[in-house]
Amino acid sequence: MPYTLPPHWGATSALSFQQTGELLALGGAQARVPLESSRENLDDSTHLPPRPRSSAWWPNPVAPNTRIGRISATRSRVVYRSSLRGHNARGKPALTANETRPDQILVGTLAAPEMLRSPHEKRAAFAHAIIDAGLDHVFVADHVSFHVGAGMDGLVNAATLTALDPRLRVCVGVYLLALRHPVTVARQLATIAETAPGQLIFGVGIGGEDRNEIAMCGVDPKTRGRRTNECLEILHGLLGGEPFDHHGEFFDFERAWVVPAPRPRIPILIGGRSGAAVERAERYGDGWLGTWISANRFARVVAQLASDTPGGEAPLHGLQIWVGVDDDRERARQRLAHGMEDFYQTPFAAFEKYSPYGAPEEIAAFLRPYRDAGCRLFNIMPLARSEADGIEAVAEIRRHLLSP
Repeated sequence: MPYTLPPHWGATSALSFQQTGELLALGGAQARVPLESSRENLDDSTHLPPRPRSSAWWPNPVAPNTRIGRISATRSRVVYRSSLRGHNARGKPALTANETRPDQILVGTLAAPEMLRSPHEKRAAFAHAIIDAGLDHVFVADHVSFHVGAGMDGLVNAATLTALDPRLRVCVGVYLLALRHPVTVARQLATIAETAPGQLIFGVGIGGEDRNEIAMCGVDPKTRGRRTNECLEILHGLLGGEPFDHHGEFFDFERAWVVPAPRPRIPILIGGRSGAAVERAERYGDGWLGTWISANRFARVVAQLASDTPGGEAPLHGLQIWVGVDDDRERARQRLAHGMEDFYQTPFAAFEKYSPYGAPEEIAAFLRPYRDAGCRLFNIMPLARSEADGIEAVAEIRRHLLSP
């Protein structure tokens, strides 16, 4: 049964779901309870709904000087890296290490259902409106079969969106990599890179809000962290464009080969707010995609990750966030509270600390400390009066973030 948006959301269609309980808007490991600082280092199996839970695990480390197939690994990172140097798909200067110029910031909005399911002409019109508003990208989520069978394939939707306009960059936030075979995912990424070079940012998370979603794919939910790590190792090996052998805990093969290698290379961001997610980002990511996190802790994580940036490459750290938009602050709060409470079935008080509301300049003021802490990518999900108002609001937030 299609899900009808509650009347108090007005005409907005910022939530990317079709059925009750489909947790897509923040995607994968991004959608979880905002835990207090004393619990911020819990593993990535802490999620919503309905209550936080955890089962301790830590990523399977890559041993020093290990050979991963035919690609060598260091203590903390595999050798293959996705460079962000040069210029991006829209001709802007790409990031360089330790620089904080605001013109390097990427600000995007959620790809609404109309942008994914409407006739082509209408989808293209949405894409043009987003580009004309000055936004840098849209973001999409990913689920295979969430709770009541709802879902969306993040890479399929990314391919669809990049085909709408070569100027449109798409961030997958986040892809449940452990539920797929990494060799086929590598081919998908290489194909998108051929048809839409420079347009994809690939976010990866471990999921877990619906453990049956993981089990039905033949994956033990308890192993999804280790499995994700191994998948990331394989992706790094294959995306270099050379023959690749791998003998691991979950996958065993020889001479896998995916050509051509993506050029420019695809940035891989690791999503999550736990200590395990941060460690995964340090080992396998070109950046980290956080959510439900204070600006102070964001700064601490960025400092930790920046200390291990290889070869002078700049990391692309990001934040995924809900916002309520209205010039009337109380009305903005009510819109956001109603939306998040209906979506998560949890009181808004659990989210309010991390979810700004008000006029665009107020929201930008809330986000500015994240920018100053090193956030270079903002995935903003607006709850506004309409989809058009949401796009314009995120564009105005971007303009404020680009100002000193």
